[in-house]
Amino acid sequence: LSAPPAADHVSPANLTEFSPGDLLLIADHHKTAGGGPADCIVSQASATLTGTGTGTSLPLGGSDSTYYRQTIGDASITGLTDDPVVFDLGSATPSGGAQPPAFQLIGVGDNNTLYGYDLLQVTGSGAQAQAEGVFEMHAIYGIDSTGNSNNRIDQWVGADATSAYSVAALSDGSANAMALLKNIRAVRVALILRAALPEKEVVSPETLTMFADLPGLTFTRALTSAERHFRYRVVETTVPVRNNGF
Repeated sequence: LSAPPAADHVSPANLTEFSPGDLLLIADHHKTAGGGPADCIVSQASATLTGTGTGTSLPLGGSDSTYYRQTIGDASITGLTDDPVVFDLGSATPSGGAQPPAFQLIGVGDNNTLYGYDLLQVTGSGAQAQAEGVFEMHAIYGIDSTGNSNNRIDQWVGADATSAYSVAALSDGSANAMALLKNIRAVRVALILRAALPEKEVVSPETLTMFADLPGLTFTRALTSAERHFRYRVVETTVPVRNNGF
């Protein structure tokens, strides 16, 4: 930005990428006072935005805004430093080909169905079914335990509540949380997929194992007698985490 943020506008170098009503992420360049991840806040461009080019203010919120708040919890737009950045996340009204931002919580729910929950509630307020026949899901992190010295995964760690990389440890805003987040280089996801129809005979083993090649991090799902009449497949994939600097 070319000037510190104000409560009702920010001043990017130009407005060519912004449209009226777009969702915005306004973030500091600097760590918090305690050394934690930089503060950020989700906001919204005003519907009054009309100008493009350089040196033009980007108006925020207004009476037309659903997502704009000058203050959210302990964070505020004017509370950011004089050196923030603003990112266009996408349209808040996904219609006519406009793409909404994808901030989703993914998990397995009722009836062996994979659900997605839109955290910004742009596409809906409830959990939305994504795929059928998903029996179970787990994830682990691939980390560079050397503190990003060589940017290579040298260890896999769990993401559960007992892990050093638990949700609580990653989100407490501390300098340690920032170091842990920067260590994560990939997320490895395992799914157990189940056929829709049962077989007459038992066709599956008593247990199914995810992350079988990682002793200490395996997840084992025991099957009931009725469940063993279905066919299963364990699928795993690794998703690289890029540009995770803070």
